[in-house]
Amino acid sequence: KYALALDPKEATREGLPEVRIEGGAVVFSFRRWKKAVDLDYVPQQSADLLGWAALESEFLSPVDQGDGTELGQVTGGAVESAERQFYRLQVLKMPE
Repeated sequence: KYALALDPKEATREGLPEVRIEGGAVVFSFRRWKKAVDLDYVPQQSADLLGWAALESEFLSPVDQGDGTELGQVTGGAVESAERQFYRLQVLKMPE
């Protein structure tokens, strides 16, 4: 919940990362703390939920939310297949 700027005492789905297809490409949207420079966000995809691979992606300019957080957006490669795909956002703690 720290990585996504969520309240750890609140059980809700609101504020979780969103994935959508826009212009034929995968777009991840997620909220994060602006000062959380110790985290790295890696969008991943899978065809079977067992094997995950980093999605070739590009971070778009974050949008300041005015409360110490920003809306991060990552666009991935073009969706080339009609087969089912699964997506997740892996968050890694950067070494100190």
